[in-house]
Amino acid sequence: MATLLLTGLAKLGLSGALAAGGTILSTAGAIQQGNAANAAAEYNARQLEASAKTEKAAAQRQANEQTRQKELVLSRARTVAAASGGGQDVPLMGQIEEDGQLRALTALWEGDEAAAGRSSQAAAARFEGKQAKRAGVVRGLASGLTTLGELTTLGEGGSSLYEKYW
Repeated sequence: MATLLLTGLAKLGLSGALAAGGTILSTAGAIQQGNAANAAAEYNARQLEASAKTEKAAAQRQANEQTRQKELVLSRARTVAAASGGGQDVPLMGQIEEDGQLRALTALWEGDEAAAGRSSQAAAARFEGKQAKRAGVVRGLASGLTTLGELTTLGEGGSSLYEKYW
């Protein structure tokens, strides 16, 4: 294969060799550009995943705080009931318990939803990166094949670029 390439370049002369070198650089550049875009997308995806974990952790802290607040309110209600001598208001205590539980579960749900959104964004970033990588390879191959076709035409006695434009 290398012998065939060198023989072909010898037929084309300096302009053919320079065109082939340019094609190689262009092809490699397009592929590298796709790889760089994929690496950037992967980095962004990792950042989004870290953000998702942070969202979940913040929601768990918020849920714990809601539970703590509920327990404080219940404790205060028990203290007031005991001090008044009238007994506990069971329906009120039940409402406080329900409200506190609802607030804690809502905080967890919001965190899960935010984390799921970040995870979806991470998956989209990875997909875009893979597509950019594929596009770079395709661009590189297309560039290489186009120039190879032009060089083949020149090597077969077609007009040179110099003759065409000067």
